[in-house]
Amino acid sequence: GLIARQVLIPGVFGAKMPESIVLRYAAQLRERRAGSIALVPAEAFMPEGDPTDKQVQAYYRANRSDFVLPERRRVRYAVFGADAMGAKIQPTQAEIRQRYQENADLYRASEERTFTQLIVPTRQAAESFRDRIAGGESIGSVASEAGLEASEIGPIRREDYAQQVNSAVAGAVFSADEGEVAEVARSPLGFHVVRIDDVNAIAARSLEQARPEIENALRAEKQRRAINEFASEIENRINSGESFRQVADGLDLEIQTTQPITASGMVFGGQPGETAPEQVQPLIPTVFQMEEGRPQIAEVEAGETFVLFEAAAITPSAAPPLAEIREEVATMWKLAEGAKAEHSHQSRTGGS
Repeated sequence: GLIARQVLIPGVFGAKMPESIVLRYAAQLRERRAGSIALVPAEAFMPEGDPTDKQVQAYYRANRSDFVLPERRRVRYAVFGADAMGAKIQPTQAEIRQRYQENADLYRASEERTFTQLIVPTRQAAESFRDRIAGGESIGSVASEAGLEASEIGPIRREDYAQQVNSAVAGAVFSADEGEVAEVARSPLGFHVVRIDDVNAIAARSLEQARPEIENALRAEKQRRAINEFASEIENRINSGESFRQVADGLDLEIQTTQPITASGMVFGGQPGETAPEQVQPLIPTVFQMEEGRPQIAEVEAGETFVLFEAAAITPSAAPPLAEIREEVATMWKLAEGAKAEHSHQSRTGGS
């Protein structure tokens, strides 16, 4: 950026447009013109008869670049995800029971509390504030009067709050009843004056009650792990030299093949606006850099869906043989001859 400024600023400093150009542009700002236009299509001047083979061949050779078709490739692919895992991802009863035991604290009876706290530097001030709040004064107004600020905490569990302050403050806060002001307790931050705003008791959950939650969590974990292992197995097979079909057949994957598609993702020769399948779209930049018959694996949806794919057939960018597009070339020849005739007519009539 600095180099650009060093080059450009001196180059344009004091630059002035020539007066002749300035006057021309200034005149255009004030000038207004009205006119009319008539379009004369080249078709109106096209020859009536068909061109000879010699004329078609000559036109094709002279304008071959106008008939070049884009490179197109077919993509052979196989998508796999949770469906390919089958029973491997189903949690067993032993796994569910073990997870329940490992996380017993999550399922035992507990409570969450919401409270407003004020932290002051001395116990004397904290006890005075506590008495005033317990007597009915607003904790916010008491804090504001002292130039302090009360903060709302929660919903939070005792063990989580203890990690933020210490066990003494957490014990005092979780011993008071809803609506009360807890006993003053000290943490490294100071002396806590806390009013209990809400107490939410959480009942204990048995193994049967927690089973659906645990089962879903285990299934998701096993699914991600199984898919990643499956993808690794496919990658190892590819690296060992197996072909796309050998890998797909060996792992019982459903093989699909696209229509010829261009680098833009459009189906070549398809319906207007027809594109490659949604699962193939992200692969197209890679497909157009691959060699034919060299399969790869890609992650379509993180940890959920993978796709094995290859460039199955590559048709390079080139003009097709004249025999395949003779009718199109003949039409283009007629249009070109019509354009020549129309230009000649305008020359003779002075363009009017």
